[in-house]
Amino acid sequence: MGKSEQGRASLKIITNFGTVMKRFLVLFFAIPAILCCKPCTVDNDPGLYLTAEDVASSIKLLPPPPQPGSAEFALDEYAHFQAKLLRDTPRGKLAIEDAVMEPYSLVRWKESFGLEITQETMPATYRLLVRSQECFGTLGCFDAKDYYHRTRPFVYYGEQSLTYWKDEWLKKNFSYPSGHSANYYGLACILSALNPARQIEIFQRAEEGAYSRVIAGCHWLSDTRASRLVALAVFARLQSCPEYLADFKRAKKEVDRLLKEKEAGRIYYGNQAQGPGWIFPGKGPYQLDAKVNVAGDVCVALVTDVSLRAESQDTVLVQSVSIGADSVLHMSLGKLQPGFYQVRPGKGKPFNIGVQPEKVKSPADAQADFDAFWAETLSQLDTIPFDAQYTLLPEHSDSVRECFKVSFRSFGGGITGGILTVPVKLGKYPVWIKQIGYGAKPEYEDPSAHPDRIYFHVSVRGQGVFEEPEREWITRGLESRETFYYRGAFADVKRAIDFAASLEKADPDRMVVYGESQGGGLSFIAAALDPRIKAVAAGVPFLGDWPDYARIARWPMKKVLDAADKQGISREDLFTMLSYFDAKNFASRIKCPVFMGFGLQDRTCPPHINFATYNNLKVKEKHWLGIAKCDHHIWEQEAWISQRDSFLEEAIAKR
Repeated sequence: MGKSEQGRASLKIITNFGTVMKRFLVLFFAIPAILCCKPCTVDNDPGLYLTAEDVASSIKLLPPPPQPGSAEFALDEYAHFQAKLLRDTPRGKLAIEDAVMEPYSLVRWKESFGLEITQETMPATYRLLVRSQECFGTLGCFDAKDYYHRTRPFVYYGEQSLTYWKDEWLKKNFSYPSGHSANYYGLACILSALNPARQIEIFQRAEEGAYSRVIAGCHWLSDTRASRLVALAVFARLQSCPEYLADFKRAKKEVDRLLKEKEAGRIYYGNQAQGPGWIFPGKGPYQLDAKVNVAGDVCVALVTDVSLRAESQDTVLVQSVSIGADSVLHMSLGKLQPGFYQVRPGKGKPFNIGVQPEKVKSPADAQADFDAFWAETLSQLDTIPFDAQYTLLPEHSDSVRECFKVSFRSFGGGITGGILTVPVKLGKYPVWIKQIGYGAKPEYEDPSAHPDRIYFHVSVRGQGVFEEPEREWITRGLESRETFYYRGAFADVKRAIDFAASLEKADPDRMVVYGESQGGGLSFIAAALDPRIKAVAAGVPFLGDWPDYARIARWPMKKVLDAADKQGISREDLFTMLSYFDAKNFASRIKCPVFMGFGLQDRTCPPHINFATYNNLKVKEKHWLGIAKCDHHIWEQEAWISQRDSFLEEAIAKR
């Protein structure tokens, strides 16, 4: 057989999914016969459903791994070298991503499963999968790994794996069978049972995940094939675990409900909303269905968000509603104007809803000399030398990336900088610039997590690594635009980009910026002040629409208004000055793609001020993610984190 024929034959063996599935399902029904019939035991630790004693020994379950010199090992070698050809392609990038088996990585099943699995959006399903996963990969595979001590491909050939930063750990563990692959196949069994209509897509994704281990050089092809049998054995064993079955029942109910709601147009992903249907993108009339903490006959009121701080609030709707014992409110809202509203169910806890958020109006109110003011500010900034200082932080460094505290001079002689994490290996890398939240502590990257990225966590003057005892930055210098704190802070943001672009290992054509709260607002400012930024991801962005902000939220605007009153500054003069520092007035300058996240229940940076900036953007590529039950802490939401990072990765990949 010629080389090309060998290649076709091997690739046919590797990718013949139909044959694989037939054998896979036949084996499933044969597994119970070889399993011991012990009752399921669950540790006091509410972690895994099974213990090592509960699962069938993989030594007895599997044949020995192929030995060098055998025909089976020749196929393993051929598959290894064929897979290596994919490393410098998008498929190789996927193999790196597939190596991560943390709970947050469950979002990778979104396309195949049909729903995005996060702890916030699908708690029952998330719990089921997290408690099951290592039953497959760890408990199911351990005996054979420990018995056969099979050498991994990258070790066998004396080379690095594609996930080389994990090589030292992997060398101490063994190759047969593949734990990662068992996790993929096992989760595919559970997900297929939860959503049978997507079975083919789910198992195709599992095959993809398993083959990623071959591409990475961490496993032989035969390791991943053996994992299919392990996964089926553990999956069958789970069917006799009462705790698993109870959690599965809850997850199945959750999945069925969400699929039904998705089909009815109640749940949206990507450019729309997640969670209960409290964000209405259409024209109405609207129907509100919500779990509340009251029952019986209740008077429900609907109040506009922009009147929440007023003496006389704008109540647009009042209804008497009978709420059953299930405490579910069903209420017809009719047609409403675009905006955000607070629902007040009698003495129950109020909550927010949103109506056509992309039509919320907050026109730009920049002064005539707005552009001239910022041109002069940046011109002064350019005259100041960096005088950059680096301090190595060994406790946050390793052989993959080094971490430094950096500082340099900025506008008016102020000091800015932050935490810089740079790959040790020579090359040109994309730069991920993170803007700091208001008063947030410095953050440090895992030096081994992303070896192909530079991270720069910016600390603007007086904050982060330069934090001062007096933390009320927002009330500093209110008397004029020249003295207001954020003039220097915005200049610091621009200076940080200049610094990042000057780094020897930085690729200035691949710089993105992101952050939450103040960091979200500063991310908008960064892209507006420097066209080298290729994408912006802003979560619950601060610094937008100061006049309406004062009408909606107590913090921080009460502090600002009180400070202005003490200094004798009129409201008109105050808001005129603040207009020079309003993110909505910078929005038209932004030319790159934008992704914004918001929490519908956010009382610190309410959705109205988020959309004040968003709706003034002129870019074609802009998207938003709204999480209905989220408050201000969107940085704790895996749905936001995963979609934010995917958005930025895609933006970098396009360059």
